[in-house]
Amino acid sequence: MNLGGRAIVSLSAYPDARFNARITETSPVLDPQSRTMELTLRLETADSRVRPGMFAQVRLITQEKSDTVKLPAHAVVRRFDEDFVFLVVNGEQEEDVDSSEVRVERRPVATGIEIDETIEILEGLSGGELVVVQGQNLLDDSARVNIVTEIDPLPREASVR
Repeated sequence: MNLGGRAIVSLSAYPDARFNARITETSPVLDPQSRTMELTLRLETADSRVRPGMFAQVRLITQEKSDTVKLPAHAVVRRFDEDFVFLVVNGEQEEDVDSSEVRVERRPVATGIEIDETIEILEGLSGGELVVVQGQNLLDDSARVNIVTEIDPLPREASVR
């Protein structure tokens, strides 16, 4: 780990809060039994909620990627060693389309890292496509679907490794 490296800290006392931090010190010694080393972090912004002795989960960001396509991991269907998603191919964003005309297309994808139930898509999608994320395990190519709810795209943020 490099000095100045980024980290995201989550506290048990505040499960919905995330605190950005930086590595300020690293131990020169690696514990051979636990295979761990000590790090010192400093929050980027001081927060009075953070107190000594609190239990925390720390995520060290070792690599950042920009402009990645990512999906909820459960949106990717795996059958016979192939990964794919179902895209809505007609009726997208069109209010006057009869719901019986909305169909899906099976699209093979190459996946990357998966973190916290979010998966990186390396090939097969360019972003902005309407992907089925519920009920997709029962679909086949060209199946008719009803769009019940559209969810917002996943936020743009660094992928963590």
